[in-house]
Amino acid sequence: MVSLHRLDTDNLGDRLSSPALYFDFLRDASRHDFLRVPSRALGHARVAVVGGGGLLDNDFFRRGWLNLADRTPADLVAWGVGHNRHGSTTARYQDALGRFALVGLRDTGPDVPAEYDWVPCASCMHLEFDRPHDVLVDVVCYSHAQHPLAIEGVPRMTNTARDAAAAIRFLASADTVLTNTYHGMYWATLLGRKVVVFPYSSKFHGFRYGASMATIDDWKSAVARASRYPDALTECREANRRFAGKVQALLNRS
Repeated sequence: MVSLHRLDTDNLGDRLSSPALYFDFLRDASRHDFLRVPSRALGHARVAVVGGGGLLDNDFFRRGWLNLADRTPADLVAWGVGHNRHGSTTARYQDALGRFALVGLRDTGPDVPAEYDWVPCASCMHLEFDRPHDVLVDVVCYSHAQHPLAIEGVPRMTNTARDAAAAIRFLASADTVLTNTYHGMYWATLLGRKVVVFPYSSKFHGFRYGASMATIDDWKSAVARASRYPDALTECREANRRFAGKVQALLNRS
């Protein structure tokens, strides 16, 4: 068994997106970066779990999909993947998903094929979400290192943080999180915080729990429109556990 996601990256959300980090039956899977999978890894695999992350409809990941097409193992599983077309509010799904034995997409919306399961990023299983977190400030800013947000006067962190628990605690420390990262949006929602998003990709528009969209000039008014989703953590974990059951059944058949 192999697990393929963005591993060789500074992006904390991508590094935490593999279900192999959270489910015991996947603990022995060898983990590889989606763009740099050794031929021998796929050549000997019975099952390859791809995801999570915004791997779909993004030219940057095209090489990874081509590598997968050239060396298809017995069964392919997509777990928590989503579209990620920059500069767009909509995206398409690759025909390659038709070759997958199981598909769990983190996206919702009218463009999502009905035959696929909704499976949000497996990082919702991280144990830091089970710990209590006090609100210490009104607002924090969690920005993408490659797309910095010019918002001054609030505590700041980027998605290149090395300590996952510290990043989650930072998000939890505020009543409202300003972010232009997918996982900043996702994790803050799981923590029950209000979220204001500065979108640049379709991935923000396929999110099940609608965040308040803003520009740099109007983010303060967007805070007033933001909502909380107190059931999000439970729902996301339940969806991952259901999908894990399907993957286990597939492994038992392989």
